[in-house]
Amino acid sequence: MSVLVGVSPTAGSGRWPKDFLRGTVLLVLLLLPASRLEATTIQGTAQFQGEVQLAPSMSGISVEDVVVSVKDATAATGGGEHCEILSISSDNADANGAFPNAGVVSVDIEISVGSPTVDPQEACIVMLKARANDGGGGSARGWTTAIVNAAEIESGATVIVPDPIVLREAKAIAELDKTCGKWVRGQLKKRDRCNDLILRKGALIAVDRCRDAGFPEPAMCDPGDGVEATLALGHGSNDQQTDVAAGEAVDPVALKEQVKCQKRFGRQAAVSFAIKRSRLVAKKCVERLQDSQSCRDHQSGVSRRRLDKIDKCIVAQGIDGTTGRLVPDVGPPCGVCVDPATGDIDRECMKSCFQLVLDEVSDIIVGNIPECGDGLCSATIENCVSCPEDCTTETAMERTCDDGLDNDCDTLADTADPDCQPRCPTGRACCTAHNWSDDSCFEHFIGTEPLSSASGCSSFLGESVYCGACVCLPPVKCIPHPINPGPSLCHGISVSHNPPRFSELDFLLQGQRGVAGRCADWCPLQSANTTVDLGAVDVWEAYIDGQRFGPVAGFGIGRDFSLSSGEHVLAARVLDTSLSTSPFSALIGTVEVDGLLVAKTGDGSWRAYDGVPSGSWWEVNYDDTGWGVASPCAAEDIPGSLGSGFDSLLDDGAQWVLPRSCTQDGESVWRLRFTVP
Repeated sequence: MSVLVGVSPTAGSGRWPKDFLRGTVLLVLLLLPASRLEATTIQGTAQFQGEVQLAPSMSGISVEDVVVSVKDATAATGGGEHCEILSISSDNADANGAFPNAGVVSVDIEISVGSPTVDPQEACIVMLKARANDGGGGSARGWTTAIVNAAEIESGATVIVPDPIVLREAKAIAELDKTCGKWVRGQLKKRDRCNDLILRKGALIAVDRCRDAGFPEPAMCDPGDGVEATLALGHGSNDQQTDVAAGEAVDPVALKEQVKCQKRFGRQAAVSFAIKRSRLVAKKCVERLQDSQSCRDHQSGVSRRRLDKIDKCIVAQGIDGTTGRLVPDVGPPCGVCVDPATGDIDRECMKSCFQLVLDEVSDIIVGNIPECGDGLCSATIENCVSCPEDCTTETAMERTCDDGLDNDCDTLADTADPDCQPRCPTGRACCTAHNWSDDSCFEHFIGTEPLSSASGCSSFLGESVYCGACVCLPPVKCIPHPINPGPSLCHGISVSHNPPRFSELDFLLQGQRGVAGRCADWCPLQSANTTVDLGAVDVWEAYIDGQRFGPVAGFGIGRDFSLSSGEHVLAARVLDTSLSTSPFSALIGTVEVDGLLVAKTGDGSWRAYDGVPSGSWWEVNYDDTGWGVASPCAAEDIPGSLGSGFDSLLDDGAQWVLPRSCTQDGESVWRLRFTVP
């Protein structure tokens, strides 16, 4: 069909009327076939063949117990293209460790590009997972990746997985307790700093300054080596912390921006994401008995912004002229996001690839999602009805005390089951008269009379509250505050609610503290790992909420603190120890909360005092309103070599600060107020 439109360019202008051009474009689009207006999508099924291996330390599990499947998430190797998994199938390995055995390991997948005239040119990163249980609580897991291109998807090819899947001991029961979480965070941060130090300064300096978490790995904390996997991904061939003495430095001047990118890939993206997601999964999914794939996927989405640091890496990968090292580098499979010819980095590809891998690594750190048939009865999703092969009357417990169900098949439901009865130590009488699954007992409390401290079960307004000096253990809900209509208290922390609520057992018991109750989901007791990095000319000592740490000469290895939600105070004193007639003291530092930078010297939030003020300047409530704001100074303002060795803090955006000027100062004191969300 031909269309002739009798319109000419505007006289004397040589231009077509805008309305005509708009109409012509619309007409052309209407005449095009619908298929030409859509993205080009290729869909097909790829099958996988490969091998599984058990780590030497594994026992009680054979390769025939191993089930291999495909992770239901994927990433494209190039920007502008999109991969999506539609369905998967799994199968066991055979007696020799080869998979599949009798069935298939496959994925129904599609790859698309947002142009109707161009076929997809990239590929999809597919993760293969292997998992095994011994039927008695023992567990192992491992993973590897494969690249599937558009041609293989379209032809339904069988892809040979190049690397074996090595299974290591795994946490059969998901848990990240306080001690293990502290070790994981400390190990990740300090070994990551070690990598950065080696790359900048070399092995001779790094040998004396590289540190571990500060205490041995707790039993069964990271049996699957999730910490090492995180560092390997974020640093690739520059993950040199495993052998510090053999480490190599690169030219920090010629590759200055590339070294910064390596830090963004490692500490600011991989390490930060792994810490954040692991903590959220432990807190929001496992501890709340809501552990599931959807819950963990939600925490991945919340943590995703930690990967945005990759967007700041706008230079191409470089090669060090002396060592031949590629900087920045990443571990497999994310190297596919770097163009091998130009070194250009596809940042969107890199972020998607990091999330794909780090989701699995984080799950290794936290532990397995409960599955029926794994030999463990999990109170999260299982009971003797839903999963009788795992949950018997001996292993199951009453999951909730107000759902009207007999969750453990012992013929007793809810509060009729001993599992729902409050417990007190031996020799104490337990409060059994009250149904602790609701909070009617506390709703009657008006706070006008103290509770009796007599032994045995004491009561108030006819309700049993505690056993002697022992608090009965069932979880305490956050309830309307009976006295103060203002902010609520949740274990002493102010929490906003409408209507106001509280769950502070100490308040109820007038100081008769026993075992603290647990707040419900909507009144959480939050805590976060806070890292303080400080450097000074010459010596500093510091206090966090009045607790002293230091003194340290020059740069101090980061100190980690577990801080609750709310406002906190960092106070520091800096002095010149040179006995010079022209004393000089300066401070530089950063504060991170769960890997996220919240304060840095030079940002205007630090208060400064020239000299040493009277009173307890380190205490939280000390009045510093009359102090000045710190004066930021350039690194070259620091005399001689005094300001060297602080590259990591400078790269984080911190500046040297002095209380008066950038030329001369003596002793000084600093205070910073910051908030843990």
